Amino acid sequence: CREETQRWWCSVIESSGTLSSELLRDFYAVVGDDESCVVDAACSKFECEAKSDNVNTEACVFRCAPSGPMVTSRTCVAADGKTYTLACNVLPILSFRHARGRVLPP
Repeated sequence: CREETQRWWCSVIESSGTLSSELLRDFYAVVGDDESCVVDAACSKFECEAKSDNVNTEACVFRCAPSGPMVTSRTCVAADGKTYTLACNVLPILSFRHARGRVLPP
C-alpha cells in the first residue's frame, strides 16, 4: 500500500512541492494542512471556486500534507503462518468531491 501510494504522490507533485498542472486542471487541490490553508491565497481561491461549482454541487478542496497521504494497513497472521494484508487505508483520499466542474462516474 505505502509504495503504491508514494509512487502516485510522486507522479502528481512537482519538485517545487506544488501539485502538477494536470491534477490542478481536473481537481480542486492544494498542498498544506488546514492551518496553513487558512491564510493561503490559492486555497481561498479554490474554496470559492468549489462552492460556486454549478456542475459538481458537492465540490470541496482536497488538502494534503507535502509528504503525501498517510497510509496505514491492517494485517493478520493466518493459520498457515503467513501475514496477509486485509485493508489499506489512505488519507486524505482524492475523490469525486474534488473534481473541478464535472461529476465523475463511480
